[in-house]
Amino acid sequence: MSASHGIALHAWEALEGGWLAALLEVEPDCRSRALLRFRKCRDQRFSLTDCTSFALMDDLGILDALTFDADFRRAGFRTIPGIRYPGPLLKPRRRST
Repeated sequence: MSASHGIALHAWEALEGGWLAALLEVEPDCRSRALLRFRKCRDQRFSLTDCTSFALMDDLGILDALTFDADFRRAGFRTIPGIRYPGPLLKPRRRST
């Protein structure tokens, strides 16, 4: 077993155990609303997965998303980290001298 496989397995067990996060079932009504949003938002290029997340978040009254995905901001949610955070994978901009 590789190290990354072991980490993934540990993360899955944490999810199933409920001590890292909650796993939610996507009920038929929620799936329908996600699909409706997906069909309506052709210009936004949201994925069906994004639209499903938006529907679940609406159901649960969740306003904040822990994500670097700007689609959540475009959909009206607050994101953590905020918009100004460059992220650890981005190279700093060089200053012109």
